[in-house]
Amino acid sequence: MTLAEQILADNESVFLELEDFAETHRIDGVEVNISLDSDRLDELKASGNTAVDGADMMFFVRSREVKKVNPGGIINFDGKECKVVYWTENKGIASVAIQRRIGR
Repeated sequence: MTLAEQILADNESVFLELEDFAETHRIDGVEVNISLDSDRLDELKASGNTAVDGADMMFFVRSREVKKVNPGGIINFDGKECKVVYWTENKGIASVAIQRRIGR
């Protein structure tokens, strides 16, 4: 198995499993496992990355389980409308930063 194949397998078997790192949330009405990462969001902000300005939550989710929403778009996260601030995908995992308190 190549390193790339191993990483993809790990995405499926470890990174987003409830017993290890993930928790269940609803995104646009679909129940998915996500891994919250406030540390990564803080690192991006501290490095001066303006792409995450306004975000107050970052999470990782399997790309195939959610429909991509470009920054500026709206997703429904656990029944609340949230603005997508940042969305990138790599090796089957989407990194998403959202602003939960729109207009406040």
